[in-house]
Formats: sequence, structure tokens, C-alpha cells
Amino acid sequence: MKIKDRLYQKLTRFYLAFFKIDEKNQNLMERTDLLVPLDYGIEKSGDLPQATKKALSMARYALRRPHGVEYIAWANSDYFTWDINFLQINKENWMKASGFYIPPKFIYVPCKNSITEARNIRDILNKKGFSPKYILVICDAPHAPRTKKIWEHFFPDSEIQILITWSDWDENHPSIWQKSKFRWLFGNILHHMAISLFGIERLANKTHTLK
Repeated sequence: MKIKDRLYQKLTRFYLAFFKIDEKNQNLMERTDLLVPLDYGIEKSGDLPQATKKALSMARYALRRPHGVEYIAWANSDYFTWDINFLQINKENWMKASGFYIPPKFIYVPCKNSITEARNIRDILNKKGFSPKYILVICDAPHAPRTKKIWEHFFPDSEIQILITWSDWDENHPSIWQKSKFRWLFGNILHHMAISLFGIERLANKTHTLK
């Protein structure tokens, strides 16, 4: 492993530990009412980012458990360079090629950022009269502390488990925050500070700067 990669992992693990995200405790909850592999947009090439593929792969593992999952939900970012329908088709094609089983109770929503991702999923579940007690959210490691704060805000009565993956980022991603691992880590810390200072609802309409 390169020195910069080791440094990235050490800094990220310190960030996770500071906000009590236990990387080693990744045992799945016995019961999962709602499973959410987070969305990371789409690359300039039209391919899914590695973080999205890893989240979907881990979701497939969770779906194989004996107790199953009540709902699986995800959001499709509508502010990137590709249409969200293209993003949805891309995900579905990737899942089919990977042997991914999609349960009947499956929903997807558009989103503009991590905040509206959680809020829009909550809103559509409310319309269905479903209140998940146990939620499993899968996200990339630097994203975990901010993700936990956001999901606890929109689902205050739920038990939320954050399952993390480790992914690479490069210039192929259109968001300026996702063009390198260090930029992605710094961006997450900055956005985490922003929602802590100004509140989650006030930042719900902010989107990533594209380049």
C-alpha cells in the first residue's frame, strides 16, 4: 500500500472513531426493515462509481440473510451530467449482471444531495404508511459520520446501522469533491461541520459543484 493511501486510511479511521463509527463492528443487525445502499452519482464515462458498486454488492449480501429485508430503497442523483433514468437503468443492469435479487418492496427516488436522499426516502415510505424500526445504510467510509447524522435526523425513532465500504475516487467523477480520496475526505468533514453549524434542513437544497 502506498504511503498516501495509508495516510488516507489513518485520517479516515480517526474521523470515524471521533464520531463513534465502529469500523470493526460490521455485523449486520438481526432484523432489517429498510436497506439503503447510498448513491454516488455517475462518472463522466457513464459508468457507476466504485462506491456505488460496492454499496450494491454489500446490499446483495444483506438480502441473502435468513430474515430478509422488508424494503430496499435508494436514490438517484438528478444533478449530474446524466439523466436519472439512465442512472437507474445503469444500476438495474449492473445488478442483473451481478445476480442481484430485488425484493418486491423496492423503491427509488430522485435526490440532490445526501440530505434529500434520506428525506425523499422517508417521505415516500410515509405515504406507504411504513415506519422502519431497523435501518441499514451502506456508504463509503468518509461519508459515514455525516450519513449517520442525517439519517438519525429524518428517522429519529429508528435504530440505524451504518455499514461502510472503502472506495477509490478519481478525475472521472463530475463532482469536485469526488475527484480524489483526500478531497472526498475533506469534503465530508467540511459538509459535516456545515450541517452541524447551520442545520440539516437549511442545507437541503445545496448541490455538489460539477467540473
